[in-house]
Amino acid sequence: MIPRWEKFYTMFNFVHVRVPPKECSRVMAYGDITIHEPSQPSHSDNNSVISAIHPTKIRTSISPPSAAELNMTSALANYATKAGYKVVLCERSSVSGMGSVQSEAVDMIEEDVATDSEAADLTNTGWDSDCSELGQPCVTVEMDWDSEAELECLRKVRESAKVVMICEEKVTAIIPTINPSGYRGKYRINLNTENDGNSYRQGLYCGLRVHHVSPVVSMEPHGVQFYETLPALLVIPLEVEPQEESWLSCLYSNTPEKQTPQWQRLPKKDFFYNNGCLIITADHFSLFTVILEEPYPEVMKRIRCRTGGRLRMDEVPGVEVEFPRGCLESDVDAYLRVLFDSEPQLEKSSRALASPIIMLGPHGHQFDTNRPPVSLRPSPVLQVVRIMLPVPDYHTIMARFGGRARLSVWQSSTRDGEPMVWEELTSAHISPPDLSRHNSFGLAVVSFTVHHFSFFKLVWDILSASLYEAKVGMSYFHPYISFSMMCQAFMDQGAGNRFGLEVICYRSDRRLPETANYRWVHSALTDSRDNSPSGVLKHVNIHFVCRHRVGASLKPKLVRPGRILVRLRSQMFVADEEAGEDKEMAKEEPDFRGRDFEKQYACKFKVDTNVDRGTFGKVIVERIVKSNKDPLFEFNLNKTGMEADISPPVSNERWALIAMKELALSLQIMEGNNWKKCAQYIGFTKSEIKSKLQGAIVSHPPYLKVLVHFFKTHKCSHQGVRGVLYSRRSECQVGGSVFQYTPDPFMAMVNLYGNRGGTPEEFTQALYAVSRDLRINMSGLGGSHSKRSSSAGDGSPVSSHESGSKTAKRASWWTRRLFTRDSDSDSSPDNTSPTKESSPRTKDSSPHTKDSSNRGTKRSHPDNSDSSRQKSKGRKGSASKRRKFSEVAVTDSSDEEANNEMTSATSELHRYNPHKLSDQELWHVTSRIVRKDWRNLGRTLGIDEHHLANLEHAHSTTGFRECAYQMLLEWKGRKPKLCTVGELSRALGVEGMQDVAKHLLKVVKSPDS
Repeated sequence: MIPRWEKFYTMFNFVHVRVPPKECSRVMAYGDITIHEPSQPSHSDNNSVISAIHPTKIRTSISPPSAAELNMTSALANYATKAGYKVVLCERSSVSGMGSVQSEAVDMIEEDVATDSEAADLTNTGWDSDCSELGQPCVTVEMDWDSEAELECLRKVRESAKVVMICEEKVTAIIPTINPSGYRGKYRINLNTENDGNSYRQGLYCGLRVHHVSPVVSMEPHGVQFYETLPALLVIPLEVEPQEESWLSCLYSNTPEKQTPQWQRLPKKDFFYNNGCLIITADHFSLFTVILEEPYPEVMKRIRCRTGGRLRMDEVPGVEVEFPRGCLESDVDAYLRVLFDSEPQLEKSSRALASPIIMLGPHGHQFDTNRPPVSLRPSPVLQVVRIMLPVPDYHTIMARFGGRARLSVWQSSTRDGEPMVWEELTSAHISPPDLSRHNSFGLAVVSFTVHHFSFFKLVWDILSASLYEAKVGMSYFHPYISFSMMCQAFMDQGAGNRFGLEVICYRSDRRLPETANYRWVHSALTDSRDNSPSGVLKHVNIHFVCRHRVGASLKPKLVRPGRILVRLRSQMFVADEEAGEDKEMAKEEPDFRGRDFEKQYACKFKVDTNVDRGTFGKVIVERIVKSNKDPLFEFNLNKTGMEADISPPVSNERWALIAMKELALSLQIMEGNNWKKCAQYIGFTKSEIKSKLQGAIVSHPPYLKVLVHFFKTHKCSHQGVRGVLYSRRSECQVGGSVFQYTPDPFMAMVNLYGNRGGTPEEFTQALYAVSRDLRINMSGLGGSHSKRSSSAGDGSPVSSHESGSKTAKRASWWTRRLFTRDSDSDSSPDNTSPTKESSPRTKDSSPHTKDSSNRGTKRSHPDNSDSSRQKSKGRKGSASKRRKFSEVAVTDSSDEEANNEMTSATSELHRYNPHKLSDQELWHVTSRIVRKDWRNLGRTLGIDEHHLANLEHAHSTTGFRECAYQMLLEWKGRKPKLCTVGELSRALGVEGMQDVAKHLLKVVKSPDS
């Protein structure tokens, strides 16, 4: 065995390792490390390889570029210790002397071991050595070289480089340049993460017991082979620290690039775990990844043939195997294993699993059929099966589905580790649960008899989707399930010594939700200074609130279900009891089942101990197991000095908004109503565009009715009325009422989108997507529409806007002005000046329209009678009325009116239906709501944005249908009198969800459907 590191040098971080004088027959050179293996008989086919790397030199250069490489070096040293190798690390004077840094993103460091096929000891190598006289090969001592000798040594190493080391985001590979494939090109490491590596993640089954704990590492080019005596080393950091090293498994797929991987298990001898990394010896390049498999609950007992016995698992109540007396011919060491997560995800069309899957061993053991059968009893999660198994919600399912609910027994005769092939055990008789017997766990238990040991399970003859919708069936009832969790703490401090803390525990395989609690939140606070009936707005105060992260766990940890306790500990702050906080500052999650949860605390610093920067406390997260506490997370709370800063970065934000608006102008988003299409693209509803972006009206009810009548009469949008009546002023007072409009709807759209959790990158992508759609649509109508202004990039928003409007004016009928009449209209004898300006363009742009209509009239009515003239005149009048508003440039008011007319045709009779909706009816309604519509419906029903964000944060792991259901329950709790069929039907009509409205009527008529 090699002793521990003896000496670290602060600058070069190199080590001298004393090696016992022992003959070496093999050396493995890996970058900064030279590994010597003790003498072993070699095969004839590998003699050429061994002779090419004869162990003549045991010193190489080292210059670790980062701490990650130091960890890798330590892990490789331990690997050499386990394998009996000898590791020697020596000093490198400078990186520039080696000339080893190559490429942009990957540091390729070429190392070398000086080799000589003729040399048998250190004296024949030509290297200087202070220990050559001792006659003890493979021994190093500290040496003091001068600069010339050192440079000469480095030159020889560089000229005979045989090893390449590449790094990519803490993944390190040490690759020998000698390989049987004869490849001499460049090697690459490609990391496939959750977002961009979905194609390579196909076939990776991860569930409650199996966890994916590393990225998918693609070593490229695929298919390069290496010698068994000189393999490549691959160091992969893990995301989770395992409780046992035996739980780790390495998977590889030797498939070509961009093909669906075929995952296989790498033998245990080819990898090991050390210091948070998995080190792999690879004889080829392909895909590699690491999974963690938690063990199954298992119990073993020796069953005597004369007395019989029982196998009972206390960890999983209800699962039991009963051996009657005389059922065995000889004593058997029987074992019972519960495979609570062994099946892949069930498809919607498959049958529903009714009990946990179990395995009885020894596998394949047969019983005498003339003897009493073995009775298997599972615990209260399955129906009685003579293996007894617990069945969850047995009585509920039987009462709900009646005769359709039938249990069947299935077995799989495959061996452990092989894919299960299930077949129904028709000979098994299932005994229903005994209602007279009471069990402590409260679940119904069924049993059945078997004559051999194998895999068994109980299955409902009901589709799994039906049980999922009914929220019954198999659930998380096993205590051995674990979830990979992370923990973070956020702080919100205002003026003074009071502050708030928010501790969030979330799944590590999911992204932390970016809600308004963790971003800059802009809230306009109106302040009216006078009490006059007019209620004139005096000024608006803008308040900024921000959550800052003050602590987090560094690595995920596997957390089992149960009670979780989150507490704060510090001598610098106490609970703010005036704000309602408990003095202990400890809060419990009573039933953790894998969902994200958060705990909030109101605190205040002690007198004269207000901390501006530095550590001020700890967060401790523990799992309560009976009377003990199992520690999960513990991290410090650290302030950076920015937590109390409530002033927003006005200057930077203003510059960013101006740049964003200039981009929108150059992309023609600001022309006409194009910005409304952009708002709809990023999730704003029509009602929000009308009320929040276009403007809000503050007036008394009589004036409000007059305005609504005016809008419907003139069929124009709020923006048009604002431009005509108020000359684009932000506010105006008419008859004691105040009309306030958003001065810049684009800026309002940006602010609202940011408050809802949107990112600048997503908003920019939406601008480009909408601009691309506009160009495609306009190019389909006429090529002139897709032309952009040449002056859009001169830096002046006014010039770009004017040039864009000129381009729009050159279009034929695409951009007809509002409140203008055609030149050929009979109903406008006295035209205004704007009409005279637009009439020549109208004639030039569409001259064929008028001629073709006249020719068609002459062909149809050659007699030119009075009746024909009247009809033609009527047609002209109707045509002029239709042409008064362009079909393309129609306003939002007309769109909404048309939408309302279409909606009223289907559900007008039920708009005022006073029937109160029950929880069951609301659950059935959510089956037709798609993923993107439930939040829009919630906004239309009057639920605040932060409540919708909280619902999505709490229930997104269950599914979007659960989010929609909780949203409707929130609406019912807040407005119980309005929770009627008529109100919900109206909201569905506003959002254009006619299919859901029809389904609502069906649900109300037949609740059981």
